[in-house]
Amino acid sequence: MKTLGELLHTARSAKNYSLEDIARITKIEIKHIRALENNDYGSLPHSTFTKGFIRSYAKTVGKNPDELIAIYRRDSVEQAQTSPPGSGLNFSLKNSLLSISKSTLIPLVIGILVFFGYLTFQYRALLLPPHLIITQPSPSAVVVSPVTIEGKTSPDSIITINQDTRVKPDQSGIFLTQINFAPGDYQISISATNRFNRTSTKTLNISVISKE
Repeated sequence: MKTLGELLHTARSAKNYSLEDIARITKIEIKHIRALENNDYGSLPHSTFTKGFIRSYAKTVGKNPDELIAIYRRDSVEQAQTSPPGSGLNFSLKNSLLSISKSTLIPLVIGILVFFGYLTFQYRALLLPPHLIITQPSPSAVVVSPVTIEGKTSPDSIITINQDTRVKPDQSGIFLTQINFAPGDYQISISATNRFNRTSTKTLNISVISKE
């Protein structure tokens, strides 16, 4: 008694169809067509999909779909009875596991990287003082009043100038303020303190010659 694979292969050969022809006409992947012709039911998806493959294949090569599906049921039962223990993991389960692993792996990796990046950022913020860059005035500058004080630090920090003037930087960490000074020489202390109470301080000497 011929198997399903033998009947399909014979019918395809009689029509002079290649595997590629069958795949193009039926929209079935070649690997599934090969599995059908080789009676390799373990490499096929769930029986519902496999029966659909057989029905489409049978119509393409001029065979009775119901007869071939009946042979498939018979052959698949025989294969299940003769398969060694532990070999029952069918194609659909393998495919499902593969699909799940692919669909979850990339978001999982991204999530892990983001998580560790966040932890690193928090760890640095906890242990290290915030960065502090002063762009105005330059050290030993000779300026007129009001004196513009500008710089950049971490956005979550608070800027304190000479222990009395407080400035909140914008979302990019840039801060800007102006302070009135009488003519004379001054030492300006600028501190940035983050939410973990870590502080960076820079001191500038300037000379104020007059007011605008």
